[in-house]
Amino acid sequence: MLVQLKLGEIRLLIEGLRKIVDKPLPVKTAYRLSKIIRIVNDEFTDFETARGKLVRKHSKEGEEEGSPAEVKVDPEKQQQFFEEFNTLLGEEIEIDINLISLEDLGDISLTAADMFSLQKIIKEDEEKVEEKKE
Repeated sequence: MLVQLKLGEIRLLIEGLRKIVDKPLPVKTAYRLSKIIRIVNDEFTDFETARGKLVRKHSKEGEEEGSPAEVKVDPEKQQQFFEEFNTLLGEEIEIDINLISLEDLGDISLTAADMFSLQKIIKEDEEKVEEKKE
């Protein structure tokens, strides 16, 4: 299924995935999650590359080299950087994944915050979807 995400939502999804990746799950669910993690990590890597280029673009002249953590945005260019960065965060992407159901997760314990971060990859119960339509 194609799932639409904004680039700004990827980090939140990764945090949720980290909460469940080490928990014992049925083999089918673990396999699906590993595929989701691989796809999301690839998108996150692309996002971080774009963010690093943006930081370098708005750094002081002569300070473009080094890792993105070492390069700083020039204070005079901060407003333009944040405008471009927010545009990047709002960019929509589609990932092709098999959604998981709450049943697939079994008896693992998750907080409401965990569930919020995972909502893009969890399919709704068919009965609940029908209730919403009525």
